[in-house]
Amino acid sequence: MEKSGLSRDRAQAPDFFPDAFRALPPGIRLPKNPEVVRLPGDASNRGFYRVSGVGAKSLILMVLADPDPHRQPAEEITAGEKPTGEIPFLNIQGYLEKLGLPVPRIIHHDLARGVILLEDLGDDLLYDLFRASATPAGRELYRLAVELLVELQLRAARRPDPDCLVFHRRFDAELYEWEFQHFREELLPPGLPEAPELARGFQKLARDLAEAPGYFCHRDYHSRNLLVQEGKIKMIDFQDALLALRQYDLASLLFDAYVDLPLPLFEEMLEYYLATWEKAGGKPEDPERFRRLFFLAGVQRGLKAAGRFAYINRVKNNPKFLPFIPGIIRKVRRFFPLFPELTGLEKILDRELKINDQIPNPESQTNPNDQ
Repeated sequence: MEKSGLSRDRAQAPDFFPDAFRALPPGIRLPKNPEVVRLPGDASNRGFYRVSGVGAKSLILMVLADPDPHRQPAEEITAGEKPTGEIPFLNIQGYLEKLGLPVPRIIHHDLARGVILLEDLGDDLLYDLFRASATPAGRELYRLAVELLVELQLRAARRPDPDCLVFHRRFDAELYEWEFQHFREELLPPGLPEAPELARGFQKLARDLAEAPGYFCHRDYHSRNLLVQEGKIKMIDFQDALLALRQYDLASLLFDAYVDLPLPLFEEMLEYYLATWEKAGGKPEDPERFRRLFFLAGVQRGLKAAGRFAYINRVKNNPKFLPFIPGIIRKVRRFFPLFPELTGLEKILDRELKINDQIPNPESQTNPNDQ
């Protein structure tokens, strides 16, 4: 089966490539003509290259869109940002590495040229392995991902670091509401008569999410940001991490926009998370309240992802994520009845959102990353 997230194109090394790596650590030498393969970055605005011929192992070259730590993409907002003098990826990678968590090692960086050389964790995304595996093997992979999530949340809670950017930014009500509105602006027509009522409902739900205790939140903890190497799950794409309710990353994993988990596995992994949390000494929480916030986080994140995919198509002229929108909407609508604030949205979707006949199901076509 073709790898979805890491399909390859032969590419020339960027023009600055040799100069950027003249002062590499001992034991790391670049050959005169390294083999360079361009890797897709999904929705990322960074460039990724696999560089072979560097000693015994290949490495990953990340090319930053903007190496200035004081700037961030205009389409994203983050609450409580505090400048650290480091770009978020390097700052957060250093913290996670100190905690002993599985993230790619930094080999070298040259921010004047906007490049970082990273350990290569391979091509085996959880997304690909789950789709290709039998049920027991896929189940075990998700158990490993749940265990790592609990480990991440508890280690960070027990060892906060004021030098880490994550502890100075938080998913607050304004940010949750902005993401709700992102969905409305990208996928619903303007001038809806229900718009004021819908806005009030979004505000109420955003406050509910923001009032929960904050834990380290990867913010994109899903099957295309989790790699499997030597039987262990490893994390990438963590530069947007912040403090948020602990259900958020669990919802990212189980409400994954790219994977339709069978309902029994979905429920099993939810229960496995709760059991793993308790076994690891996590602070107990009322199970009913936990589940309500988990389902709400899944709905909020799903709506945000659908709006984001539409935005990427409209602004960046990149339609490859559009096929996933109908599945996301179907997934989150199952939980609308739990939240009276979404009753109006249910009616609006029935009347206004005309996407199911226009966008093919991703499982019925060639994977968009392979094109």
